[in-house]
Amino acid sequence: MADSFGSAAVKEFNLGLDELEMNLGFLRTSTKLRPRLSGLLNWGAIDGDAKALVSDFLNQKSVELSPQYRGMMIVLSGAFEQLVRRLIHEAVLTINNGVSNYDQLSERIRAQNILRTGRALTTIREPPDHVVVDYHALAKQLATCVAGADSFILNADAFTLFISSVSPRHLTDLCDSIGITLNWDDFGRESGLETMLATKGVRATGKAVADYLDKFIKLRNRFSHTGTGGVIVTDSEIQNYIRFFRLFASALAQTVAAKLKAP
Repeated sequence: MADSFGSAAVKEFNLGLDELEMNLGFLRTSTKLRPRLSGLLNWGAIDGDAKALVSDFLNQKSVELSPQYRGMMIVLSGAFEQLVRRLIHEAVLTINNGVSNYDQLSERIRAQNILRTGRALTTIREPPDHVVVDYHALAKQLATCVAGADSFILNADAFTLFISSVSPRHLTDLCDSIGITLNWDDFGRESGLETMLATKGVRATGKAVADYLDKFIKLRNRFSHTGTGGVIVTDSEIQNYIRFFRLFASALAQTVAAKLKAP
């Protein structure tokens, strides 16, 4: 049986969140263990490099964990960007495969394919670092997208090339580019998000979801561009962001899938 829309992308995203949680757990355990460790050791049985290593660990009395947590936010943001990239890419392929003739595509998707392919081609002199762009394939595939064509290939890569720092507004624009109207009330129907955000009702929860994502992205941007050493991020905040994105990723994939199937 074929995987449902976005299932592979969401699975990979959740595996990345698993890694973050494991690292978060290690930091949490290390922080609790260090002040207690000395009394648990048989110092007479420890010598050489092992004793020096243990001593160094015990002497780390003023380690600030917030920089570690800020780094986790950057990693989490990158994983979310990749998830969105994959979902949009898959959506374009689904749209491409859903019609038998180029003329059956909406004017919106045809125009966006030309526009975004053109933008992608302009990067040929300064290719992006985060993805590999096949410029010849982009040009060749665009040439198939002509009126009356029974065989054509939309440039899914062109729709995803410029995805970064996915704020609510950016996500809405990305969905709009493929003919999907993103309604935040759809996320307000997710009971897990309603429980987490302590809201009640579809409209209030949908707004809270957008606000939570917006807050995360704004913090991420501050950390990425300024370092912002004075901003404290805690263990519980990272745990909450991980929990939020687990719920949101699944809801986003389901929402896009449902709208792709809508007439």
